[in-house]
Amino acid sequence: MIDQLDAVSQVSGRYPLLWEAFDELCEEVAAYPQMRLVIVCRDFDLQHDPRLRKLNSSKSVEQIPIQLLPAHQVDAALATAGCDGNLLNPRQKELLRTPLHLLLLLDGMGDGPSGTGFQHLGELFDQYWHRKRKAVAMRLGYESSWNAVVDKLCETMSTDLTVYVLAIVVDDWSETVAAMQTEHVLVQDG
Repeated sequence: MIDQLDAVSQVSGRYPLLWEAFDELCEEVAAYPQMRLVIVCRDFDLQHDPRLRKLNSSKSVEQIPIQLLPAHQVDAALATAGCDGNLLNPRQKELLRTPLHLLLLLDGMGDGPSGTGFQHLGELFDQYWHRKRKAVAMRLGYESSWNAVVDKLCETMSTDLTVYVLAIVVDDWSETVAAMQTEHVLVQDG
């Protein structure tokens, strides 16, 4: 399974040079006729990157679009989290049919009683990040270096055109970084 193949898309410009590794993997898979390769990528890249478009046009490729969550599943998730879905307007409920948006609401609710205090996606992100920043500070017992870490990570990823950063880049803020990892804001791989 290859998740986020769009990371090597020419359109998104993150890791286009890693396409060779993907090609090699495809050649290896082709040597085993019973093996299936599952690839996940954004529809935008699938439509606009010439290499992904060519891959998608292959007769051996089956495209499975991801659908929005059914309304009853959203209602069930809200009820399980103690959020009264009846307090949400139709626009809010429609927004929550996207799994990421529902996660933002549920994880961003924190100690809030209903979780209905949002009108648009930006507010869901704001609530989520506010709660994560607060959780990191509580975990540390003092105000974290959140802004310094995020600024340095964004600056480095933007300059290097990558979606990862070597850990040494944020070594000056190791306690904040560790707390951010515990709160699943950052992930350290390897």
